[in-house]
Amino acid sequence: MTLYTAELLTDAEYAYEDVEADTPEQALQIIRDRLERDKFAFIWMSYDGLHPLAEIAIRAEESDTLARWIDPEEQLAQSAPDLLFALELAAVALSTGPRFRVPGLGEEVHSSEIAAICEGMIANAKGKNG
Repeated sequence: MTLYTAELLTDAEYAYEDVEADTPEQALQIIRDRLERDKFAFIWMSYDGLHPLAEIAIRAEESDTLARWIDPEEQLAQSAPDLLFALELAAVALSTGPRFRVPGLGEEVHSSEIAAICEGMIANAKGKNG
């Protein structure tokens, strides 16, 4: 068995926990199971109350991260800049050239309508709606 160190990270607190396991993935599962049973069993270091868990990283002594779990909402937040960029490209592409019908959406929908939806979502993401 290997001794791994788990780093548990929230938006405002963190904790470290040593765990013995055969693999980094097994160490990650052990930590996740402990969290399910009692998240207060860890020594959280913070200035205020407990926030939702954002990430767990498993490391061996003096190594990079070997296994990681990221909360789906945190993953989405981390992906947001790339998603916004892709949406901006899509809006430009759909607005360029002749308008075309987009099959498979149930109704007759044109590229310009999808471009307008994209532009509305871009404005919303940038705080420019309402």
